[in-house]
Amino acid sequence: MRARERFRSWVGRAAAVLPAGLTACVGALADPERRTAAEFWADRSLGITPRQRRHLLRQHYLASRYLISPHTTGEILGFCRAVLTLPPEVPGCVVEAGSYKGSSAAKFSVAAGYAGRRLIVCDSFQGLPRFEERHGLSITGRPVIFHEGDFAGSLDEVRDSIARFGVPGVCDYVPGWFEESLPSWSEPIAALYLDVDLAASTRACLKNLYPWVSPGGRVFSQDGHLPLVLEVFEDKRFWNEELGTDPPTITRMGGEKLIGFTKP
Repeated sequence: MRARERFRSWVGRAAAVLPAGLTACVGALADPERRTAAEFWADRSLGITPRQRRHLLRQHYLASRYLISPHTTGEILGFCRAVLTLPPEVPGCVVEAGSYKGSSAAKFSVAAGYAGRRLIVCDSFQGLPRFEERHGLSITGRPVIFHEGDFAGSLDEVRDSIARFGVPGVCDYVPGWFEESLPSWSEPIAALYLDVDLAASTRACLKNLYPWVSPGGRVFSQDGHLPLVLEVFEDKRFWNEELGTDPPTITRMGGEKLIGFTKP
């Protein structure tokens, strides 16, 4: 009951700052989404003020209203919570691999800014590469159909999305296919978010970025509904030979897509 009361209070306060009609959009969310937003706004452990939490939520809903946003509030706030609650002694930046049109990057940039960390956005900015994977069905039995070039958003589009709804001053960009752009990576990572769709892209990101994730850092994938991607996280040979460690114990973070774990 307290969470619901807090959410109603937040909607009332948001009416004074959100564009016309957006409060109604927020209020029309399904109950799980309402609870997620309410719990986030009421969570004092995040280390930011109520006003900052309200601002982060406002930017989230604004971006979702005006941009293509193939993710849920729970997925976005789950990663934002991880970024905001990282201990200061865990060094590194925040990395998003796979940005599409920049909606998630804009939202993550707000959290990164409040956490005092940089957000580095890695993407081909040309959509999916050529591939030969056959995904078949998701874990919920839905057909998975990808094509070369799907989910394309240009670098200018992503930058514009962040300028409109995020914090551009904390962002840097690494353009290019992951196999070509990531092998030269050379800085610590505190939180890593993968939304790359393909098993090959997941492998490339983990191979080149996971060694730079600081102990205690967080790793997330929004592709936990894809069996071929799950196989990568469970592939003992890949983890042993390419990364020198055993596969992680992953946790399903809510919903059907988001999975994550903490690096030992």
